[in-house]
Amino acid sequence: ENSSSLLYVPIMTNRGSCGALNTNMMKYLTEVQSPKMQILSLGKKPLDSLPKILPDNFSRTIINDMKQAMSFQFASYVVDHMKTFEWDRAQIIFNRYHQASVQRLAIFNVPQFDSWHARVEEESVGDGKQSLDDGMLNNLTLQTALGELEEESLRDFYDFHLGLTLLNATCENEL
Repeated sequence: ENSSSLLYVPIMTNRGSCGALNTNMMKYLTEVQSPKMQILSLGKKPLDSLPKILPDNFSRTIINDMKQAMSFQFASYVVDHMKTFEWDRAQIIFNRYHQASVQRLAIFNVPQFDSWHARVEEESVGDGKQSLDDGMLNNLTLQTALGELEEESLRDFYDFHLGLTLLNATCENEL
């Protein structure tokens, strides 16, 4: 059995159509519920339902009324809170805008720093070939550059991109 601990970061909304959007998010969270699940939610609405529906998994929420423009500072604040949990993988769950009346649940899967770092190191010792379809993580030039960074700088790189991911998801959710 996989003993991975999972951190879920649902970004919920309090906008006009929040009922249906938040209901879909709650439905997803109850479908994936497990004893290994921890929840750090964003927004005001999660406090109404998450502690009641998933009391064993809900830890806390970061309240934000989302009335100010989202900033990297807010995303960094969330990353700092994510670091207070022990997790092997995180899921940032948000509503992605498709058109005026269509938003769909979207998920960013985030590996924990140590496993991401190990993968970068493992794949940086390659044969010099790369596929354009492999994405940036598998880009040999990027892997070589990252492999030469000190651990602290690599951690800063990881945290910066995790912050960008959170900022993107938060902005997309509020679109």
